[in-house]
Amino acid sequence: MYVHFENEITNVVIWPILAKMLQSDIKYIHLKQKPFKCNDNCGKSFQQNSYLIAHKGIHSGEKPFRYHFND
Repeated sequence: MYVHFENEITNVVIWPILAKMLQSDIKYIHLKQKPFKCNDNCGKSFQQNSYLIAHKGIHSGEKPFRYHFND
């Protein structure tokens, strides 16, 4: 894998697992693939599973974060 830094190309050795994760992230971002689809028939899909999980809160009405105001 090559990394561009200050107009120089540097060869970087990356562990195989990290390289595979990075390769899948690049695939989803640059090719605009969205493999995580909502099963609630809304037709939305997402690049990351975490985005899908956050989206599912819309259908369930779940609000995991609440504000607590102190007077």
